[in-house]
Order: sequence, then C-alpha cells, then structure tokens
Amino acid sequence: MAYYYVNCGGKNLGPYSGAQVVSLLRERRLSLDDLGVEEGAEDWQPLGDIVDPAVLAVPSPPTRKLPTWPTPLYRFDPNNVHFSSNGISVTNTRVVIGAQTFAVENISSVVVERHDPPTLLPGLLIVAGACIAIFAIGASAAGAIAFGIVLVLLGVAVLKIGKSTYWLVLTTPGGEVRACSSRNQADAQRIVVAINRAIIERAYPRSPS
Repeated sequence: MAYYYVNCGGKNLGPYSGAQVVSLLRERRLSLDDLGVEEGAEDWQPLGDIVDPAVLAVPSPPTRKLPTWPTPLYRFDPNNVHFSSNGISVTNTRVVIGAQTFAVENISSVVVERHDPPTLLPGLLIVAGACIAIFAIGASAAGAIAFGIVLVLLGVAVLKIGKSTYWLVLTTPGGEVRACSSRNQADAQRIVVAINRAIIERAYPRSPS
C-alpha cells in the first residue's frame, strides 16, 4: 500500500494512506492545491494531480481514527546536498555556481531561458550564394558558380553548427540574475529541480518531536 506525505499550511504531515488522503479532502482538512509526495519519492505535486477528483464524490469505507497531526516528514538538514557537478553545488542553504554564491533564502524562483543562435547571417549567406550561382549560370561563369555554391554550403553549415543556449535565471531581491548557461537543456533542468527542492525544504523546516 502506498503512503503519502502532505504539506498543509506550511506543515509537513503524514504518512497517510491513499484512503486517508481522500477522507481528509472530503472533510476539507486538505485541499487539492496542497502539495503531496509518495513515501520514498522526491517530487512534490498538488494533490489534484495525485488524487482523481472523481473519487471524492464516492463514499469511502470507514477508516481508523487519524492522529491529530502525525510525525513530521524529515529533519531539516542545512547541509543536505541536492546537486553537485561541474563547479555547481546546491544545498539547503546556498547555491554555488563557480565564483558566485547565492543564499537559498534569497531565491524566490528559478527558471531556464532558451536563447537560439542568430539565423540572419547564415540566411544571408544562403540567399547571396544562391543569387550569385543563378546569375553566374546565365553568364556561364564557372568560378562565380562555384563561389555561390560555397556561400550556400557555408550558410547551411553555420545553421547546423549553431546550438541553443540554456540560461539558468535566478530571481533574487536584487532582480533577475543569469547565473550560468549550458548547451544541454537536461543539465539545466536538473539544477532547477535541485534548487526548487532546496527552496521547499528551507521554507518548511521541521524537527522531529
């Protein structure tokens, strides 16, 4: 049987069985917007993505009486490492990117921005090369034809070589900061996930009773 932890009102609660989560939702002690995570997993999701809303309309069988508020999910560890690779590390207290250090408490959001390479220059090369080759064919100028073809091939090569750049953008009290970039979107997204985990753990610290 799967068990879940729930974050409600800034408190981490659980573990609950699936039936208990449904019961709490029916009693309005929880809402579909509250975050939940399956025991053993790491990604928190709205309960609306975990529980089928249609189930809430079906009466559930009686369940055992729930404790007032169960044991917290975890002990807050300020040095818990969520990511560490290529000079970048993310813990519950700080994000270190090369020579830059950001306090997690000062980061309100983090996103990945995609920047595509410019296409104007290779486009001009292709158009210019095609025009030169066409006019040269009419004039039977072999050298000009070859030059035009070279320009077209050069423009095509530049388009293929160019890759998108993915920037990690942090929102801090001082504004948005482009902290680092990568040509690999998956790598950038892994850092985003790590920082969001650190923000969540820091926002809802709990110590076991």
